[in-house]
Amino acid sequence: MQQGILGTLFHCNSTDDFPLHDYCPESTEDKPSCCFYRRAEAAGEEPESHEGMTLKLNDAVVEAITPLYEKLSHESLLERCTRGGTQNSNESPHSVIWTYCPKEVFVSKNRIDIGATRAIASFNMGNLKSLS
Repeated sequence: MQQGILGTLFHCNSTDDFPLHDYCPESTEDKPSCCFYRRAEAAGEEPESHEGMTLKLNDAVVEAITPLYEKLSHESLLERCTRGGTQNSNESPHSVIWTYCPKEVFVSKNRIDIGATRAIASFNMGNLKSLS
């Protein structure tokens, strides 16, 4: 995960003179890389020019956001992601509520109350249990 985070930064700062694709995922026959440079390397071809990249970060921007990327890819932060849960425990119940009461459509307070109650019951006890 750490390699993937840093790969997004360096990939967007690569040029023909300084290709920075060391952190990009390697390309295999089963799983081609999302990086055009790595795909060309794996195929034994000359990589295309970086001129075609639609997102090129300015050196000053890269310098400013590198500390943030280093912080986001720090092992102590990534260890919290290994449990596979969400960092925001309310996000999952919210998504269940929005299935009953879409944000795009105006609904009454009564419908929101019923939708929230249904969503919480379904989220906490499962669909079959909430029917009773």
